[in-house]
Amino acid sequence: MRTLPTKQEVLDVLNKLISDELTREQVSSWATAIMDDDEIPMTDGIVWDALEKLGASDLIATDRPFLYEVKDFVIWRDSLKVQMDQ
Repeated sequence: MRTLPTKQEVLDVLNKLISDELTREQVSSWATAIMDDDEIPMTDGIVWDALEKLGASDLIATDRPFLYEVKDFVIWRDSLKVQMDQ
């Protein structure tokens, strides 16, 4: 059975998104594939919430290239770090 990524794995992907090591499209595709996989149980709400956000990282806005900016990714990362420390 496949498993949900760990918080650390999600954090690593967020860091790579922020540093441009991964594209928005790569990250969105990765997160969406996990959420769409019925064999992966949703066992961690924090990870699932982060995956939902990452799945939307490549959404296009009407008034700018993307709905979310790097500053949003930093906020998501920092929020995940806080939740990991609790």
